[in-house]
Amino acid sequence: MTTPQQLRDQAKAARKRAYESFIECDTDGFLSQWASNITADELEMQADLLEKDNLHEFTALFDSVTGDLIPDAREVETRFGWAWVHTVNGRSQWFNPSKAKDPEVRRRNNAKKGYYLGRVLAKARVKIIASGTGLSGAASARPGIVPDYDMETKTLQVVEIIDNGF
Repeated sequence: MTTPQQLRDQAKAARKRAYESFIECDTDGFLSQWASNITADELEMQADLLEKDNLHEFTALFDSVTGDLIPDAREVETRFGWAWVHTVNGRSQWFNPSKAKDPEVRRRNNAKKGYYLGRVLAKARVKIIASGTGLSGAASARPGIVPDYDMETKTLQVVEIIDNGF
C-alpha cells in the first residue's frame, strides 16, 4: 500500500519534471509541463485524502418523508445544470434542487418535491475532473475529490450521516 509520504515524493518528482521541461525547452513543452503539474496536484490530493482514511464529507439526497438516505442517488451535470438521479422501481427518478436564495425556502421547496439535501461522511477517491474536449478540456482539468460508489450495488459508501436535512 502506498503511503502519503510516497505519494508526496512522487508529486515532488512530477513537479521537478515539469520544471526541467520548462528550463530545457521553454514553452514548447507546455503540455508535458501541464501534465506533470496536474499529476503532482492529483498525487498531493491523494496523500491528503489517504491521511483522512479516504473519507470526505459530501452532500447527499434524503427522502423528505422518512428522512432515509437514498444511497444510489448521484449528482450529475445535465444540459440544464446539475440534478440528482436515482432508481425507483427500475426507472430513473430525477430531482432538480430549488435554487431559492433563502435557505429555508429552498429547503421547503425541496421537501415539496419529496427530498432533502443533507451531509454524509463517505468513502472518497481523487479523480481528474474536466469539461470540454481537446485543449479546452485540458485547460479545465483539475483533480477533485468525488464519492467512491460501491461498483456492485452502485451505492454511496456512507460511514456516517452528519445531517439528513430534517
